[in-house]
Amino acid sequence: MNERSSDSMLSFVADTLCCELKEKFIFAMPRVVPDQRATFESDELFRKLSRECEVRYTGFRDRPMDERQLRFQAECREGHADVAFVCTGTTLQLNFSANSWSERPEDRVLTREYVDFDSEPGKVHLKSQFILNGVCVLWRGYIDLVRLDGIACLEFDRERAEVEDSLLREQMEQNSRRVQEFEDRSRQQHQLDHERHDRQERHTSSEAEVVEALLRFSEAPQGGNSSSSSSSISQPQHLQQFNRHHEADYSDTHHLS
Repeated sequence: MNERSSDSMLSFVADTLCCELKEKFIFAMPRVVPDQRATFESDELFRKLSRECEVRYTGFRDRPMDERQLRFQAECREGHADVAFVCTGTTLQLNFSANSWSERPEDRVLTREYVDFDSEPGKVHLKSQFILNGVCVLWRGYIDLVRLDGIACLEFDRERAEVEDSLLREQMEQNSRRVQEFEDRSRQQHQLDHERHDRQERHTSSEAEVVEALLRFSEAPQGGNSSSSSSSISQPQHLQQFNRHHEADYSDTHHLS
């Protein structure tokens, strides 16, 4: 069956990867690395594939050769094929369409620039655009229609890299703003929780004071008539003071809530 590449390869219309941070906070992962040209020039894989080397069609390897030849030409005319670099064993699923980064299907069309059966008899010249390991690249080469092998290399796609770099900067700025907004909301929520906790503590303390006053009143010794009469007047006034304090605190708590 067809082999799959272990390298990270994205077409320009691939779905964007997403990560989730703490529930309900989602940000998009970048499609490209920050310095694409430096990566293309320094990475060992790109250094090997940037030199012309042998490539082979890898589709339908379990079928007879004549059938594979027909299937390869049909796939090229459809705009795709699985091709491997022999020097590294890297298999790529190539798409041969112009404007492959466009999200509109009508823009992604086959042209002679990308699939050319006429330039050289017995060969097809191919071109493909994609993102490999975070770098915008061009695949250029040809494949023999009989042997199903040929020569190709990778080139750095400068024009598309500039577009993706601009999108990357915008995405990073947007992510930074969202992180800042998330931190601001968290800080405000923490402050509100702290204030609510303080109000609850004040309310609990006020209730404890009232209960303590009631206990003192109930445990106070009862004197004679005059004393009792005086007590009956002064003690309710004392309780009224605590009740007023309690009601004010209770009203303030509900108002803030």
